[in-house]
Amino acid sequence: PYVRIGIQCNKLSDFNEMKVLCHWHEDIELVKILSGEMYYYVNGKTFVLTKGDGIIVNAKAMHYGYSSSGEDCDFICVLINPVIFSAEKILYQKFVEPIIYAKQLEANYLSSEQLAHLAILQDIEKLGALHLQAQHLGNGIDMECVAVAYQYWHKWFNLVKDSLTGEDKEESEEIILQKKMTSFIHQNYMHPLRLDSIAASAHICRSRCCKLFKKYMQQSPMSFLNAYRIEVSQTLLTNTSLSITEIALSSGFNHLSYFSKQFYLLSQCTPKQYRQRFQKEARN
Repeated sequence: PYVRIGIQCNKLSDFNEMKVLCHWHEDIELVKILSGEMYYYVNGKTFVLTKGDGIIVNAKAMHYGYSSSGEDCDFICVLINPVIFSAEKILYQKFVEPIIYAKQLEANYLSSEQLAHLAILQDIEKLGALHLQAQHLGNGIDMECVAVAYQYWHKWFNLVKDSLTGEDKEESEEIILQKKMTSFIHQNYMHPLRLDSIAASAHICRSRCCKLFKKYMQQSPMSFLNAYRIEVSQTLLTNTSLSITEIALSSGFNHLSYFSKQFYLLSQCTPKQYRQRFQKEARN
């Protein structure tokens, strides 16, 4: 946590319906595809990433990855919080702020066939290798990760510097509204929620609410709510000893039968099987 760099080696099959729920954060997200194909969605734009390709997602951009064909995808995902570059104030103002405040720079597609992109893709792979090294050997990798992060940022700045106009582009009204409704769900999922209350959180009508969710989330507001509740329940199943009933209620489901049905629909197993599988993997 004190380094503010997160590294994961994932498969899309690790996620419900092979789809990561739409989200955003202060971190810069870097992804490299190791095998398979991923559709990657950023603020209304869709990128197709194949083996060897990658993407950089800027801070606060809404994004998620998913499989369009049902085929699995192996990938490295790295989160770098720009605060790690803030020790030297002048460097931060000169090389970091122009990027993270550039609303027009929502994402950079990285092609394995372009030399400048390949250098960044190699840095992502280095971070993935360091993560695996630490897992298997228990080595401290903190300084190495920070060193690679600085090298990566230097390359990214050189790649995009000509497009940095210095003029801040305002977030679109639609994205602001969508973030309001998504945040409302994140903060109130444990309470009974209806379409009316989700729409009201952004001061818009039900119809526009549904259209925005369809455009930016590719699902209905209630489907997103249920998917988020199931993700919360999965975390509780793996990190607590609460009963299945207690977890259902804590996740916003008032009826155990409906919770079990939705859980199976998205996870292809029962809550009990999910917990048992996690416990078995932890033992191994």
